[in-house]
Amino acid sequence: MLLPMIWKSWAETVVFEPGQMVHPSSLEGIVDTVKGAARGGKSIRVVGSGHSWMPLVRTDHILVSLDHYQGIEAIDKDKMTATVRAGTTLEQLGAALFEQGLAMENLGDIHDQALAGALSTGTHGTGVTLGSLSTQMVGVTLVTAQGEVLEWDEISHPDEMNAVRVSLGMLGIIARITLRVVPTYRLKVEQYKEPLTKIIANLEENIQNNRHFEFFWFPYTGYAIPKRIKTTDEPAVEQKSSRQVFNEILEQSVVTSFFSLSRSFSFLGRALNNVFIALVADEDPGYVDHSYRVFPTTRTLRFQEMEYSIPAELLPNCLEEIIHTVEVNRFKMFFPTECRWVKGDEIWLSPAYQRDSAYIAVQQTKGSPYEDYFRQIEPIFHHYDGRPHWGKLNTFRHEHVAACYPRLPDFMALRQQLAPEQMFLNDYLKRTFMG
Repeated sequence: MLLPMIWKSWAETVVFEPGQMVHPSSLEGIVDTVKGAARGGKSIRVVGSGHSWMPLVRTDHILVSLDHYQGIEAIDKDKMTATVRAGTTLEQLGAALFEQGLAMENLGDIHDQALAGALSTGTHGTGVTLGSLSTQMVGVTLVTAQGEVLEWDEISHPDEMNAVRVSLGMLGIIARITLRVVPTYRLKVEQYKEPLTKIIANLEENIQNNRHFEFFWFPYTGYAIPKRIKTTDEPAVEQKSSRQVFNEILEQSVVTSFFSLSRSFSFLGRALNNVFIALVADEDPGYVDHSYRVFPTTRTLRFQEMEYSIPAELLPNCLEEIIHTVEVNRFKMFFPTECRWVKGDEIWLSPAYQRDSAYIAVQQTKGSPYEDYFRQIEPIFHHYDGRPHWGKLNTFRHEHVAACYPRLPDFMALRQQLAPEQMFLNDYLKRTFMG
């Protein structure tokens, strides 16, 4: 007797039983899968690492994983590009590029995602001069619903590239991605606590004078932990300092223990926030390492997350309203609010479309009540013209998408051209993008 195959997302917000799961290991295998689905009248969704909170990949039909289709296929050091198979994780890619003396120009703080999934959902890092990861895509190999293999690049198909860069898998199966890359570089990181009022007062200086800047506000403490990162010619430090070791222990062991306590005893949230902040240093000599090792943070604790993009200049006002709402409602929580910056782009469905953006992420530990907290924060994002990160929890509906994304009709026309039978849609995507 065959047991049902249950698929779960990383945070277990999405759990379902696909009709079939396929792991093609070649471009030909991807094409054969699509043609077989077309003959059988089946739909297809493609899954990466499952690091999204929304039901983007839910399907009763065929779930395709490209975890057997990984690696770098070609590097062109004259054009400074790398062509990468779509199932390659960001962690694998960073190490492989480093061996060639290359790097991605920016990354987010998690490297477990598959490359195609990260780009297709608009995943980003931070840096006011840097776009989302999708802006690094300069070419793509796309398999359409007819099994046709299309080769697009930003010179020959500029509009199509701005559609596919953030497309949530609705246009076809992205098989290969050509990325713009840069020579390897080192970064110096400084991270320590500061009063939130000081960070906000110096916000423009912080975001302009650092290649990357972000901060984590801890509720009920009046403090945040900023992270300032600059390029440097200093050598990477092979041996970690005692302060780095302590910070890692604090971040992983102590934080995990505190989160577990706050989940079991929610009334402790305020006290644990203040204890944690008291343990964090108020100065830091910093450390230096190669970029691909600096960006990611190990996540041993699972959590729920909602993140919205707003116009960059509105962050102070938006955050002030969030803080007021948290303090008035006395939400029982021990998890920071993360603030980052992304340069605007021309990608049709990008949350940073045609505006420099600040991203604010609210989070809560897995197993802790988060629904009321997120429900009361989300209207604040809407008030500030917010657009959600497509992979994170949100209640965005078709009318919101239509109002926020003027190129939606163009995107949907291209989708209709490439997949008229709606092969690459599911119920959630139909509701959200078709109404």
